[in-house]
Amino acid sequence: MTRFTEASLTKIALVATLLNILVACGSSSSSGPAANTTAASQPCTIGKSPQSWVAGTTELCKGHLIYRDYIYDDHGANDGPGLPHNPYSAATLSQSAGVATYPDGAENTADLVHFDMALDGDRVDVTFELNTLYTADQTIAVVAIDIDNNIATSGGLLPGLSVSAAGWDVAHTFRSGDPVKNLIHGSFRKPAGRVWTVFALLAQADGTVMNVAFRGVNEQAAAQPSNTALTTLLTSGGFFEDLQAAALQRKDISPFSATVAVADLERGATRAAPAVTEGFHERVYTSAWTVPRSAEETTGEGVAPAGVPGRGTGGSVPALTQNFVFLGRYQPYAIYLPKQLSNS
Repeated sequence: MTRFTEASLTKIALVATLLNILVACGSSSSSGPAANTTAASQPCTIGKSPQSWVAGTTELCKGHLIYRDYIYDDHGANDGPGLPHNPYSAATLSQSAGVATYPDGAENTADLVHFDMALDGDRVDVTFELNTLYTADQTIAVVAIDIDNNIATSGGLLPGLSVSAAGWDVAHTFRSGDPVKNLIHGSFRKPAGRVWTVFALLAQADGTVMNVAFRGVNEQAAAQPSNTALTTLLTSGGFFEDLQAAALQRKDISPFSATVAVADLERGATRAAPAVTEGFHERVYTSAWTVPRSAEETTGEGVAPAGVPGRGTGGSVPALTQNFVFLGRYQPYAIYLPKQLSNS
């Protein structure tokens, strides 16, 4: 199994750019420069993640509000000095912007894959899919709703957490998940209001917020080996979570939300996420393969900071010995979309 890490983003970006050029040139009939876009995901699916999606997208699918997140971006706030910023930086050649860590053996257990919210009569059902979950009680899921779409009313610290959001009126916390399916389900009475602003996040059991939903497709991963500016190195990473880390440092997730008309949820509306335009983005691929930690396991999930040995020995260069750090089926990679493509 090939694992793309942030150390190889440049090569991947170049390949992705060439692929985008080939697709655009082969599908456009115009003779001048064409705006370059890519679909945010495959046709909408409920109850499972699609084969591939652009991270940070939000859509309506048959009355379900669905957010699809970045993967391995669960590093919390950027509120501590020093490099590297995570315990597996040496293995991946990439730091994170956030500096929050997990207890040994619990790495990656608050990493959101997708969030789903839908109505069921006078109830609201929410589902958080996690990249990794080992025990039922190790992760907290929180959803908060501004029921009048007015940030000037209510808001403040979210229950039991040290982060705030503007304007929220009702909030619900769920503390038990399904470690077999990596899901946290919750249900609550449908609140008032006709237009809702929704916030969602995952935290460790002690309340340390690690991952925030609804961050959009323009998250940043600004750290580069060639970047010698100390301030950039201390506030940036390679996991598309720079903006999240900065917001959690400020203890305010107000910039990250989704607004939905309750009528769209009631009538089962479908509205695809907007096409993604120029710039660097993360795309996520759902692999048929995972990396088990041992011969006794049949599937793998989570992060192995020390690495799981692969078949490659590195030959005469022991430092190049193959090790797998990211073990799950969701594999992130970078794409780059130029501003325009020439079809000549």
